[in-house]
Amino acid sequence: MRTKKTPGIVIRKKAVNEKDCAVLILSPFFGKIDAYANGARNMKSKFTGHLDLLNVCDFEIYTGPGSSIVTE
Repeated sequence: MRTKKTPGIVIRKKAVNEKDCAVLILSPFFGKIDAYANGARNMKSKFTGHLDLLNVCDFEIYTGPGSSIVTE
């Protein structure tokens, strides 16, 4: 299964590139998930207010061969 839908809490957020960031999500079903959010630091991004620290959100995470990406 490539995509996971799960609720979770953002416990760490770190800037990676000019517009990307890495987040650490604590999920009750999958544990800690280390994932990238592409374009999350862009002002018009759909992730703008959702990926702040200690926010509780429903996440859709794509797991690839090397890393995980937050898609929704």
